[in-house]
Amino acid sequence: MPIEYVIDEERRLLEIVFLGAVTRDEIAAIRDLIERENRGALAYDSIVDLRQGSMSLTTAELRDVARGARENAWPASRCAFVAPHDPSFLDLKLFELWSSRGPREYRVFRSLGEACAWLGLDRAGLCLEQIANS
Repeated sequence: MPIEYVIDEERRLLEIVFLGAVTRDEIAAIRDLIERENRGALAYDSIVDLRQGSMSLTTAELRDVARGARENAWPASRCAFVAPHDPSFLDLKLFELWSSRGPREYRVFRSLGEACAWLGLDRAGLCLEQIANS
């Protein structure tokens, strides 16, 4: 699967890296896997790194995923997407808009530094840097 993740219990952070084109089914599968492995991690803030990946979703699929995010009964948290490339950045801006008013606040950024600043994280020690470079 072109998605890797790490649950950082100490920081209460879910780190996700897309490595290649990711489909709607793969996004759903990773969410289900995380929920089975550690349901509490869904309440953590998240950072999703698309610097080496992308989303392969139609506009209708993207809207459907956003609707699910908006209507899900997850605890309040924040999710920062790092998407330096225009296609993913623009898709995620739509996702950000369509998922608003849900329990999780989503924001998309061009750089990891901006995403970390928004989440109040120190970039040092992030596992996603090691995943992306392996």
